[in-house]
Amino acid sequence: MARIKLDNYTGQILKGMRVSCPENGYFWKGEDPVMAHERTHFICLGNNRMGIGRYRINLEKDGETYHCYNYAMDDNDKPYHSIWRLESEPLSAERVFELYGYKVGPSGERLKPYKITGRKRAIRLMKYFRDNGDFEKENEIKIEWEYCKLNDKIFKNPLYFELFKAK
Repeated sequence: MARIKLDNYTGQILKGMRVSCPENGYFWKGEDPVMAHERTHFICLGNNRMGIGRYRINLEKDGETYHCYNYAMDDNDKPYHSIWRLESEPLSAERVFELYGYKVGPSGERLKPYKITGRKRAIRLMKYFRDNGDFEKENEIKIEWEYCKLNDKIFKNPLYFELFKAK
């Protein structure tokens, strides 16, 4: 998930989004940098992770493929860096879920399934009661977790927050 700071948008650049390179900006064709002599529009084909915080954004224009790096899309006074723009509308969280099948939080980060369902909370509570020999409470938590799972509800047991709240 490439999180990028553009001229008019900060967030993920996903497949199908349209971005534009400014005049005198750079993008790459293979290993060679190409300078744009006018504002150039691209469609994002996806992205590849190159390392921690480094992504290669694959782009397409007129049937040819190019790429640019997330750190080269914001201006920080280095060679080959320039401020790009998002030309299409940013995708809402609901639209991202429809297109790609995962949920995103309010700040655009990808939510993992256990953060949505509370599965890890339930497992941690059951283990706590099992280790302390309280099998009735463990069974109650298991039943409540199964109920939440069947009804698409988030597992939020107040005992969890009392036992494991941050100090």
